[in-house]
Amino acid sequence: MDSAKIRLSPEEAALVVNGDLILTKNRIMEKAMQLFAGLQTRQQSWLSTHRMGFPDEVRNSEPKISRGENYRGLPWIMLDYPRVYRKNDQFAVRTFFWWGNFFSCTLQLSGIYKLQFGDRVVEAYDLFREKKFYVCHSADPWQHHFNEDNYLAADGLTSGQWKEVCAKNDFLKIAGRIALSDWDKSPDLLQKIFEELMQTAAV
Repeated sequence: MDSAKIRLSPEEAALVVNGDLILTKNRIMEKAMQLFAGLQTRQQSWLSTHRMGFPDEVRNSEPKISRGENYRGLPWIMLDYPRVYRKNDQFAVRTFFWWGNFFSCTLQLSGIYKLQFGDRVVEAYDLFREKKFYVCHSADPWQHHFNEDNYLAADGLTSGQWKEVCAKNDFLKIAGRIALSDWDKSPDLLQKIFEELMQTAAV
C-alpha cells in the first residue's frame, strides 16, 4: 500500500487526537434516539384515535426504530410507523434523521396500497405545493436524499407534471423535510408532517 495514502491531513491529524469529538457525536445520536422514541409514542397515539379507513394491518403494525453509521458515509436513525412491507405491497411512513443533512418524514405506497390511497395523495397537489413537500421520481424507493435525481419539489411542478411523476413508478413517495437547525422544534414539526401525510391518504 502506498504510505502516502494512509498519512493524515492536518485536519485529520487534529481530529484523531480529539476523543471529545466521538463522545459528543454519541451523545447527539442518543438524543436523536430519544427524540424518535417520543415521536413513536405520539404517532401511535394519533393513529389509535384517527382510524380514518386505514386497514387493520396498517393500524396494527408495530413501529421500528433503526440506526446505522453509513448512509452515504454518515450516521442515520429511522422510525418506520406505520409499516407494512410485503413483496409488492407497501404502506409505510418513515421518519429519518441524517447526520449533517436533515430530518424527513416520508409516506411510501406501492401495490394494493398505491391503488387504494394513491389517488387521494395525487389530488392533494395544492396542499403539498403550499407546504413545500417533495415527490420521488427516481426508480429506487430506498434512497432518502433530496438531490434532484431523487426528489422534486412540489412547488416546482405544474399540476400535470405532478400527476406524471406520481404515476411514473409502481411506488409513490411523498416527503417533507426539516432542517437540523430546527432540532428543538423538530418533534412538533415532524409530527405535523406525519399527520398531514396520513390525513391526505385517509379514505
